[in-house]
Amino acid sequence: MIPCSDPFDVIIVGCGAAGIGAAIKFQKFKPPARILLLEARNRIGGRAVTDIDTFGVDAPVDLGARWLCHHQPDNVLRSYYTPSNKDWIECNTYDRLNMAIFDEDGTLISDDLIEQAQTTVEHILTSVKQYPSEKI
Repeated sequence: MIPCSDPFDVIIVGCGAAGIGAAIKFQKFKPPARILLLEARNRIGGRAVTDIDTFGVDAPVDLGARWLCHHQPDNVLRSYYTPSNKDWIECNTYDRLNMAIFDEDGTLISDDLIEQAQTTVEHILTSVKQYPSEKI
């Protein structure tokens, strides 16, 4: 447990590529920002992970990081993307009739839970908008 006698300047949730990148950016501040980087799993990397359990260590399979919002014009990775007929472009809304979302164990996540998550995220974003923004 980290003692909380000193407050953090920034709390980053998720130690995937974006979380790590944000932490590096904040460390470049003068003076460096005091950061708390949180990760729910017992590893870093977010969706990007090499699976050595399914087929063994002699046949590693890289999983995740396939979906990187490459279709967003402001994504720096977009220039490296080559379109494929196998692509599925994520939309910004959840369509119950045409989409299914599964957890990391392959269990279907209920529409009610997805709705609760969307409501929570909207609440957080509304709260964040109340704070003044600074250019990073």
